[in-house]
Amino acid sequence: MANVFDLEKERTRFLNMLFPKRALPTDGPSISEMPIETVGVEPTNELFNHLADLRIYANLMLSVFATEPDGNAALAQLRTLKQVMQTYYYDPKIWGRAQLIKRDPELNEYEMAAAMCFDEAKFMAHAHSITGDPGYIYLEKASLEESRDLASEDSSQRALACMVIAIINRKHFAKPVDIPDFKLQYEAVSNLWEHAGGKDRKNAATWMYTREMWLAGKYPEAVIGAMKLIWNAKIKSVYYPLKEIAVPFFQEKRRQSLTETPISGEFILIS
Repeated sequence: MANVFDLEKERTRFLNMLFPKRALPTDGPSISEMPIETVGVEPTNELFNHLADLRIYANLMLSVFATEPDGNAALAQLRTLKQVMQTYYYDPKIWGRAQLIKRDPELNEYEMAAAMCFDEAKFMAHAHSITGDPGYIYLEKASLEESRDLASEDSSQRALACMVIAIINRKHFAKPVDIPDFKLQYEAVSNLWEHAGGKDRKNAATWMYTREMWLAGKYPEAVIGAMKLIWNAKIKSVYYPLKEIAVPFFQEKRRQSLTETPISGEFILIS
């Protein structure tokens, strides 16, 4: 995907792929130079594939950051990721097209714009993990709320965003989880998994459900959730509780290894 050492060049290349020139007068503008209102805006398979590749690239970088043990290396990676997200996710033409896509070429759910906001929320969570700045928690929540609002009412993406928002409210804002609503959102993700998010999303949601039921004292529901997770994820089911335990220690150790202090607010994305 992107060559992070020449982002402006790559951005131009990416836009040219998204909006190729058509048979226009030689002195007329290309499609990439036209206002979005004057261009045919029906999403195509090619457009979907380009935007899906962009998300895969961004999420790969998010994963690399999450597993980088050295604080200074992680900080450098997050700065590069900020450039990528600022360049692509915040380009008005790319964003305009993303909002049109609700399905993939096989007609499975793919709420492109809402999913991009979810990626941004992950980025803000990572910014908080490396800087310790609580301001990024508010930005993470705002990105998730935008993801929720952009997604279709009955979508898995919306339900997942609602679940994560509820968890953030509990962890950081002392707001109890609305258990009946949380159950409904979990059931939506669980029921739609074959055509929205796959097993990984279903298993992650099942872990969130199990944990929140346990913390709320709903032990029978928590046990049922744990059994579902074990049945669906098999040996991989141990990954979720182990990650829950290990991540805070990992993040603290990484912060302690920093020899450079991050600049205040440097990971805020500007539209």
